Amino acid sequence: MKLIIVRHGETEENARKILMGHLHGRLSRKGRQQAKEVGLALRNYDLDRIYSSDLSRAVDTTNAISKHHKDVPITYSKALREQSYGIFQGKKLHLMLNHPDYMRLRDKFRPKGGESLNQLRARVYRLIKGIAKKYPNDTILLSAHSGIACSVFSICSGLPMWDAVRKKARNTGILVVEMKKDGLKILKDDMFE
Repeated sequence: MKLIIVRHGETEENARKILMGHLHGRLSRKGRQQAKEVGLALRNYDLDRIYSSDLSRAVDTTNAISKHHKDVPITYSKALREQSYGIFQGKKLHLMLNHPDYMRLRDKFRPKGGESLNQLRARVYRLIKGIAKKYPNDTILLSAHSGIACSVFSICSGLPMWDAVRKKARNTGILVVEMKKDGLKILKDDMFE
Protein backbone atom coordinates (compact mmCIF):
# COMPACT_ATOMS: atom_id res chain seq x y z
CA MET A 1 0.00 0.00 0.00
CA LYS A 2 1.16 3.48 -0.81
CA LEU A 3 0.02 6.49 1.24
CA ILE A 4 0.18 10.08 0.02
CA ILE A 5 -0.24 12.45 2.95
CA VAL A 6 -1.14 16.08 2.25
CA ARG A 7 -1.49 18.82 4.82
CA HIS A 8 -4.34 21.29 4.24
CA GLY A 9 -3.74 24.78 2.85
CA GLU A 10 -2.89 27.68 5.12
CA THR A 11 -5.79 28.87 7.28
CA GLU A 12 -6.54 32.32 8.57
CA GLU A 13 -5.88 30.86 12.01
CA ASN A 14 -2.47 29.41 10.99
CA ALA A 15 -1.43 32.89 9.91
CA ARG A 16 -2.44 34.25 13.35
CA LYS A 17 -0.80 31.33 15.24
CA ILE A 18 -4.08 30.08 16.70
CA LEU A 19 -4.36 26.40 17.68
CA MET A 20 -7.42 24.92 16.01
CA GLY A 21 -7.17 21.21 16.82
CA HIS A 22 -10.69 19.84 16.32
CA LEU A 23 -12.14 23.24 15.34
CA HIS A 24 -12.82 23.84 11.66
CA GLY A 25 -10.82 26.90 10.56
CA ARG A 26 -10.98 28.71 7.22
CA LEU A 27 -8.51 28.56 4.38
CA SER A 28 -6.92 31.96 3.78
CA ARG A 29 -6.59 33.38 0.28
CA LYS A 30 -3.06 31.91 0.22
CA GLY A 31 -4.44 28.58 1.50
CA ARG A 32 -7.05 28.40 -1.26
CA GLN A 33 -4.30 29.00 -3.83
CA GLN A 34 -2.11 26.35 -2.18
CA ALA A 35 -5.03 23.88 -2.34
CA LYS A 36 -5.46 24.53 -6.08
CA GLU A 37 -1.73 24.08 -6.64
CA VAL A 38 -1.50 20.81 -4.71
CA GLY A 39 -4.55 19.57 -6.63
CA LEU A 40 -2.67 20.25 -9.86
CA ALA A 41 0.52 18.69 -8.50
CA LEU A 42 -1.39 15.49 -7.67
CA ARG A 43 -3.53 15.35 -10.82
CA ASN A 44 -1.42 12.64 -12.49
CA TYR A 45 -1.23 10.39 -9.43
CA ASP A 46 -3.19 7.16 -9.82
CA LEU A 47 -5.30 7.21 -6.64
CA ASP A 48 -7.59 4.38 -5.57
CA ARG A 49 -9.15 6.16 -2.59
CA ILE A 50 -9.08 9.44 -0.71
CA TYR A 51 -9.40 9.66 3.06
CA SER A 52 -9.93 13.14 4.45
CA SER A 53 -10.25 14.73 7.85
CA ASP A 54 -13.83 15.90 8.33
CA LEU A 55 -12.68 19.38 9.39
CA SER A 56 -13.43 22.09 6.84
CA ARG A 57 -9.82 23.17 6.24
CA ALA A 58 -8.97 19.63 5.13
CA VAL A 59 -12.28 19.13 3.32
CA ASP A 60 -11.69 22.29 1.25
CA THR A 61 -8.21 21.04 0.36
CA THR A 62 -9.63 17.60 -0.48
CA ASN A 63 -12.18 19.22 -2.79
CA ALA A 64 -9.40 20.98 -4.72
CA ILE A 65 -7.58 17.66 -5.12
CA SER A 66 -10.64 15.54 -5.93
CA LYS A 67 -11.56 17.78 -8.89
CA HIS A 68 -8.77 15.95 -10.71
CA HIS A 69 -9.89 12.50 -9.46
CA LYS A 70 -13.66 12.54 -10.00
CA ASP A 71 -14.19 8.77 -9.81
CA VAL A 72 -12.09 8.23 -6.68
CA PRO A 73 -14.21 7.54 -3.57
CA ILE A 74 -13.74 9.86 -0.58
CA THR A 75 -14.10 8.83 3.06
CA TYR A 76 -14.31 11.61 5.67
CA SER A 77 -12.90 10.52 8.99
CA LYS A 78 -12.68 12.01 12.49
CA ALA A 79 -9.61 9.79 12.99
CA LEU A 80 -7.72 12.12 10.60
CA ARG A 81 -8.42 15.22 12.68
CA GLU A 82 -5.56 17.26 14.07
CA GLN A 83 -4.39 16.68 17.63
CA SER A 84 -7.02 17.77 20.13
CA TYR A 85 -5.57 20.71 22.05
CA GLY A 86 -8.36 20.66 24.63
CA ILE A 87 -8.47 23.90 26.63
CA PHE A 88 -6.02 25.53 24.18
CA GLN A 89 -8.18 25.09 21.06
CA GLY A 90 -9.05 28.44 19.52
CA LYS A 91 -6.31 30.15 21.54
CA LYS A 92 -2.89 31.52 20.64
CA LEU A 93 -0.11 28.94 20.33
CA HIS A 94 2.12 30.68 22.88
CA LEU A 95 -0.37 29.93 25.68
CA MET A 96 0.22 26.19 25.29
CA LEU A 97 3.96 26.59 24.70
CA ASN A 98 4.26 28.52 27.97
CA HIS A 99 2.37 25.93 30.03
CA PRO A 100 4.77 24.74 32.77
CA ASP A 101 4.36 21.05 31.83
CA TYR A 102 4.72 21.49 28.07
CA MET A 103 8.52 21.36 27.83
CA ARG A 104 8.90 18.94 30.73
CA LEU A 105 6.49 16.28 29.44
CA ARG A 106 6.89 16.85 25.68
CA ASP A 107 5.37 13.79 23.89
CA LYS A 108 3.29 12.99 26.98
CA PHE A 109 1.92 16.51 27.57
CA ARG A 110 -1.87 16.27 27.45
CA PRO A 111 -3.80 19.53 27.62
CA LYS A 112 -6.92 19.32 29.77
CA GLY A 113 -9.66 17.88 27.55
CA GLY A 114 -7.16 17.10 24.77
CA GLU A 115 -4.69 14.44 23.72
CA SER A 116 -0.93 14.05 23.91
CA LEU A 117 1.37 13.69 20.91
CA ASN A 118 1.82 10.02 21.78
CA GLN A 119 -1.97 9.51 21.82
CA LEU A 120 -2.23 11.22 18.43
CA ARG A 121 0.50 8.95 17.01
CA ALA A 122 -1.30 5.86 18.33
CA ARG A 123 -4.58 7.05 16.75
CA VAL A 124 -2.89 7.55 13.38
CA TYR A 125 -1.13 4.18 13.58
CA ARG A 126 -4.45 2.40 14.26
CA LEU A 127 -6.05 4.18 11.30
CA ILE A 128 -3.21 3.29 8.91
CA LYS A 129 -3.23 -0.36 10.03
CA GLY A 130 -6.99 -0.49 9.46
CA ILE A 131 -6.71 1.02 5.98
CA ALA A 132 -3.84 -1.33 5.08
CA LYS A 133 -5.90 -4.33 6.15
CA LYS A 134 -8.80 -3.26 3.90
CA TYR A 135 -6.76 -2.02 0.92
CA PRO A 136 -3.31 -3.65 1.03
CA ASN A 137 -2.42 -2.91 -2.60
CA ASP A 138 -4.03 0.50 -3.11
CA THR A 139 -2.66 4.02 -3.42
CA ILE A 140 -4.47 6.15 -0.88
CA LEU A 141 -4.39 9.89 -0.33
CA LEU A 142 -4.75 11.15 3.24
CA SER A 143 -5.82 14.81 3.29
CA ALA A 144 -5.25 15.98 6.81
CA HIS A 145 -3.20 18.10 9.20
CA SER A 146 0.31 18.75 10.47
CA GLY A 147 -0.10 16.38 13.41
CA ILE A 148 -1.14 13.53 11.11
CA ALA A 149 1.88 14.12 8.83
CA CYS A 150 4.20 14.28 11.86
CA SER A 151 2.71 11.06 13.21
CA VAL A 152 3.34 9.23 9.93
CA PHE A 153 6.87 10.66 9.80
CA SER A 154 7.47 9.51 13.38
CA ILE A 155 6.17 6.02 12.61
CA CYS A 156 8.37 5.75 9.49
CA SER A 157 11.54 7.21 10.95
CA GLY A 158 11.31 5.92 14.51
CA LEU A 159 11.78 9.48 15.79
CA PRO A 160 9.84 10.45 18.91
CA MET A 161 6.79 12.61 18.13
CA TRP A 162 8.43 15.58 19.83
CA ASP A 163 11.25 15.52 17.26
CA ALA A 164 8.87 14.96 14.34
CA VAL A 165 6.69 17.93 15.34
CA ARG A 166 9.73 20.18 15.60
CA LYS A 167 10.48 19.49 11.90
CA LYS A 168 7.46 21.67 10.92
CA ALA A 169 5.09 20.31 8.26
CA ARG A 170 4.39 22.92 5.60
CA ASN A 171 0.91 23.68 4.32
CA THR A 172 0.04 21.50 1.30
CA GLY A 173 3.28 19.61 1.73
CA ILE A 174 3.30 16.06 0.36
CA LEU A 175 4.71 12.99 2.10
CA VAL A 176 4.65 9.67 0.21
CA VAL A 177 5.17 6.45 2.15
CA GLU A 178 4.93 2.78 1.34
CA MET A 179 3.67 0.14 3.74
CA LYS A 180 5.30 -3.25 3.53
CA LYS A 181 5.35 -6.22 5.86
CA ASP A 182 8.35 -4.77 7.71
CA GLY A 183 6.72 -1.34 8.25
CA LEU A 184 6.39 2.08 6.66
CA LYS A 185 9.11 3.57 4.46
CA ILE A 186 9.32 7.18 3.22
CA LEU A 187 9.49 7.36 -0.58
CA LYS A 188 9.20 11.13 -1.03
CA ASP A 189 9.26 14.02 1.44
CA ASP A 190 8.13 17.44 0.24
CA MET A 191 6.42 18.07 3.58
CA PHE A 192 9.07 18.94 6.12
CA GLU A 193 11.38 21.93 6.12
